[in-house]
Amino acid sequence: NAAGCLAMGFLMVLITEKGFLTPYWRLLLCVGFLGGLTTFSSFSYESLTLLSEGNLAGAGLNIIGSVVVGVVCAWFGAMAARSL
Repeated sequence: NAAGCLAMGFLMVLITEKGFLTPYWRLLLCVGFLGGLTTFSSFSYESLTLLSEGNLAGAGLNIIGSVVVGVVCAWFGAMAARSL
């Protein structure tokens, strides 16, 4: 997850802010490759973007909501598997 987050931050700045690559590369590298490596990188960058825009409520809701929903879903999945 940490490597994916590092790569996501690096590539998103190169693509969206610096214009080193066309926006199509964002889809391939960030959504495709890094999305397959770790969805945590997308979650982290979206949260960072919200924070950078000054949207503290949105960032907080994204962070807390994603973690809580993820843990609850993992719990339900574990319970479902244990009931088999």
